[in-house]
Amino acid sequence: MMVINNLIKKIKGNRRIIIPILSFFIPSVSVFLYFSYISWINEQQSSAAVQKILPRTLAYIQLEENIMKMQKSISLTCATRGEKEDDNEFLNSKLYYDKAQKDILKLKQLFINDPQKLKSLLTLSESIDTYFEIGIEVAKAYIEVGTSYGNAMLEVFAIVDDQLISNLSSQIGEHTSKTISINSSIQQLLNNTRILFIIMGFLFIILSIVVYLFMQKREELHQSHMKLSQAMDSLWGEMQLAKKIQTVLLPINPKINGFEISGIMIPADDVGGDYFDVINADGVNWLIIGDVSGHGVPAGLIMMMAQTSIQTILNQHPNISPSKLLTILNKVLSKNIKNLGEEKYMTLSALSANDKGEVTFSGLHQDIMLYRADCDMVERIETNGIWLGIFDDIDRISSDESFKMNHGDIVLLFTDGITEATDERDVMFSDEKLLEIFRRFCNMDSIDAIQDGILKELESYHKSDDITLLMAKRI
Repeated sequence: MMVINNLIKKIKGNRRIIIPILSFFIPSVSVFLYFSYISWINEQQSSAAVQKILPRTLAYIQLEENIMKMQKSISLTCATRGEKEDDNEFLNSKLYYDKAQKDILKLKQLFINDPQKLKSLLTLSESIDTYFEIGIEVAKAYIEVGTSYGNAMLEVFAIVDDQLISNLSSQIGEHTSKTISINSSIQQLLNNTRILFIIMGFLFIILSIVVYLFMQKREELHQSHMKLSQAMDSLWGEMQLAKKIQTVLLPINPKINGFEISGIMIPADDVGGDYFDVINADGVNWLIIGDVSGHGVPAGLIMMMAQTSIQTILNQHPNISPSKLLTILNKVLSKNIKNLGEEKYMTLSALSANDKGEVTFSGLHQDIMLYRADCDMVERIETNGIWLGIFDDIDRISSDESFKMNHGDIVLLFTDGITEATDERDVMFSDEKLLEIFRRFCNMDSIDAIQDGILKELESYHKSDDITLLMAKRI
């Protein structure tokens, strides 16, 4: 009893010290216990999810990579179908097809106890089989039968391609959301433990053991978080592969006789559908520029269809007129766009030029800007025709027009991503500003310098669409 009384007296005598200590210690311990409980719950959930979902996510990433590479190889096979002796892309597509099927087997082992997922993997495997078989048949059809039959099969190939992308995207999307959820849970846990460490830094030495244990656990969670972050980076990296659809088939260092050429396409944040090409087909020089409406993978896919079809038509008919080229191209695009179930269209202008500087053009797109060196002025030439992909037959609507380029003259083709860029006051760059800048820079030594000058003027503008420039100077 005396001991208790003495203790009470000491407490009363030191209450000015004890009360502040207790007022700090009790809330700190309470907060510590609360966050400890929340962290423990998150740790249990995250650890279980990481062990189960992370291997599946990594397997899906590997599968998606091999499917994308198979698609690219088959597309290049179709584009180079005139080179009968070149089997490299055939072999590459078969290699990635085999790898994709091995990835499917690995996923089946990971989902051995999930009948519904096994069924969906079987469907995905069949989609890959069908895509590979039809893709190879399309390429062979171009080689062995001809363009008409190849184009007809290409419509079927587009449907199969859409089904494969849809099937793969739905399965990857499910695991992406799960991975994001796990990543968020671990990030929240790390935030909670960070708060705990701040609190524990002010606690008495008796809590040092707890601090050590939590630091050890935090390191384990950090490692799991790093693995998940790497998986997420890889996954989003593969998603960025879709953007390469619109760049992988663009010309590299384009050249045509009698002209100096410069072209560039700068993609926007989303996958877009800008396209340009420079082609020499049996002595006929072609400049082509186009833009698919909207953004996303469908726009990029339609752009790729247009590029492949134009290459095919010009290889078969190098002396075709621009209007006839667009009439044939429109038939392919309108059918494939309907098969995709998308409300899309494409603006496109095709120009053919001979060694005498005579240019014939057709197709509705942005105005053509033509710099006349002899008078230091820029003409705006209005394009004609109709958007592609809306009507099945545009033969009666399409027509050819022409103009002459003298030595030193420069033609500028562009997409609306340039003229519709806006400044900080939401004022558009505009056709008029582009024309004025183009004329001002045309006295430079090379058209590459002209291109750089235009892009420099655009730097301060907000660009929500792809930026494409194509110039040709008669030398």
